[in-house]
Amino acid sequence: MTTTHTHIHGFTGPEDIVLTPDGTHLLVSALPPDFVNPTGPALMLVDLANDRTRPVKIHRQPEAGWGDPACEPPTEFGTQGLHVSKRPDGRTQLLAVNHAGRESVEMFELLREGNGYEAVWRGAVVFKGGLLNDVVATPEGGFITTVMLDHELVGERDPMAYMFSGAKCGYVAEWQTQTGWKRLPGSEAALNNGVQLSADGRFVWFAAWISGEVLEYDRRALRITRIANLPFQADNLTVDSHGDLIVAGIDDLDDWRERTEAAGGPCQDELAFSVARLDPATFRTTPLFHGDAGLLQGGASVALAVGDALYIGSYTGSRLLKVAARNVS
Repeated sequence: MTTTHTHIHGFTGPEDIVLTPDGTHLLVSALPPDFVNPTGPALMLVDLANDRTRPVKIHRQPEAGWGDPACEPPTEFGTQGLHVSKRPDGRTQLLAVNHAGRESVEMFELLREGNGYEAVWRGAVVFKGGLLNDVVATPEGGFITTVMLDHELVGERDPMAYMFSGAKCGYVAEWQTQTGWKRLPGSEAALNNGVQLSADGRFVWFAAWISGEVLEYDRRALRITRIANLPFQADNLTVDSHGDLIVAGIDDLDDWRERTEAAGGPCQDELAFSVARLDPATFRTTPLFHGDAGLLQGGASVALAVGDALYIGSYTGSRLLKVAARNVS
């Protein structure tokens, strides 16, 4: 089959993608090249009717009941993992992992603005134990995050060397209003990455990027219950309309590492990548799409299925790849 695709331009580090509740737009993160210093808008919006992009307007209006009351509004945002959910009061919440100025989960209210959306910053929770990656809201009103690099575990070691050693350098953490931060015991993995939660809130599904795994963690039993091994580096996780997990990631970790070391920073080369579907009921995976080298800078970090298309992003890229369903096996 000859694959046809299109690119949607205008991004800086579209590492993660989420769908708005009404299904009309995509919200896309903006991960700084150095993970610290933003170079453009904090969030981007894609109108699915025409694939046009624009920055999301952000207003800072703190409100009680959103995160830690001690958190002040940040001066800037460098976003990575995103998650959209409905709060108990019916308002739409956007959670975003932030690396600019502080390591935190920023909390926004999403509001309609004309034919699009704007974001109102309502609160945040700062994290001081390491580097966060992704986030998902919980039914209790808090959230769960993946910690990709635990400062205490790294100690005096070189962080990059430690990560690539295959060591379990990260874990899963949970924050709730009444209890604050807590580490989920037994959730250590080789660079914890994308995260999603079952509809009933019992099971956490998260990716381990270095080992190419997706793991299931039982919040009642407090242990990992199932592991799916993938033939690529599992990065972000999204959920499709059937409740299946969509997993994306680069094909060759060694090649990525060599190119990154040669470049002295994040790899900008267009690398091969894969997308797979994972059935939460059976924990079996099936190939969904393969992207040859040349389609995306840095390969793929996320894939989101919307209607008859896959939208695929990359943490070092400047564009999204849109693939029609007829090209997805």
